[in-house]
Amino acid sequence: MDSQLGEIRRLSYMIGSFCIILIALLIWIVTTKLTGPLVKIAGAAASFSEDKEYETIVVKTNDEIGILSHSFNA
Repeated sequence: MDSQLGEIRRLSYMIGSFCIILIALLIWIVTTKLTGPLVKIAGAAASFSEDKEYETIVVKTNDEIGILSHSFNA
């Protein structure tokens, strides 16, 4: 009986650890996809404000970030 509970507990810890790692990976992917274009826009704006060569931002989306990128390129 105790060995079965130990096995169940160990399996539960393994599944829980896997889920935590999976969720952390998904959060990292989503935040990278969201902040990546904003970092590019910020870099281009900084170059523009320092009178350096103008950078065109590649736009791949039609959401708010894509609209901002299109506006910046105009």
